[in-house]
Amino acid sequence: MKNIDNYIFFIYNYYSIMNNYIKNIFTLNNKNVNNNNKKKLNKKAEEYQIIDFPKEGTTRGGFFGAIPKEAALSAFDYLSDLINLDSTPGTFLVFTIKNKTNKKKYKYIGSRIELENPIHNRNNNKLHYKNIVGRFKNELNYIDK
Repeated sequence: MKNIDNYIFFIYNYYSIMNNYIKNIFTLNNKNVNNNNKKKLNKKAEEYQIIDFPKEGTTRGGFFGAIPKEAALSAFDYLSDLINLDSTPGTFLVFTIKNKTNKKKYKYIGSRIELENPIHNRNNNKLHYKNIVGRFKNELNYIDK
């Protein structure tokens, strides 16, 4: 009987230690996530403009984002609607945005893909397309056509 009691006591201690260990892991991860979210929330949205559109030397629009990619997504959405960009494979748009405060320029490439199954957004609108935007790498300038 003593062996069984010792065994049960051992299992109980083992599970309580593991449970505390797992709780600590999750609380550490949650603290990191919360700190990252606070950093993003504390960062103020900055204003960006599309440059050299529709012609060289002109700027257009005021797109806001805490990071440049947020503004680039808004700018791409605006440009793709303006020029009626379709979702045929291989169709893409290269554009440059500029931060209005520090004048730093960011070059992006974007494409629109058609979704196989439409999705609903928060306003219950059906979305048939998804915009994909990423930083433009200078190596792409040297690809043969």
